[in-house]
Amino acid sequence: MAVDAAGNSDQDRPQTTFTVGDPGDGPVDDVEDADSSIVSPGEGDVEAGPGVEIVGVASDNVGVTAVRIGLQDRDSKLWLQDDGSFGSFTFIGTAVDAPGATSTGWSLAVDLEPGTYRVTAVAVDAAGNSDQDRPQTTFTVS
Repeated sequence: MAVDAAGNSDQDRPQTTFTVGDPGDGPVDDVEDADSSIVSPGEGDVEAGPGVEIVGVASDNVGVTAVRIGLQDRDSKLWLQDDGSFGSFTFIGTAVDAPGATSTGWSLAVDLEPGTYRVTAVAVDAAGNSDQDRPQTTFTVS
């Protein structure tokens, strides 16, 4: 109950419900970052365009919920957008093979014009912990 300087009190008494129990009974406190890697294309690879599939794996001690990709055209310095155009920096979502699994594959199929590109991957878990290493690879589309 709150009371002000004049002695007026708040008659509403906020309440909340919680349960106390064995940590094994409920969700795990997840403080570990998720981890991701880019399997293909490899650093310096030349891909026959326009269709390119970017593939990787992600892992987490509790479960991976998403992988976000940053794909930059190294010539224009613009970033791939959700609609397939290029513009200001953004991460876009990818298809995760097994959402919530401790290890999962992911992929992004995209059509790219000839040029050089850099891709960055960031895995995210249910607690919002993300891959701080952010693996990158640079490749060329012919």
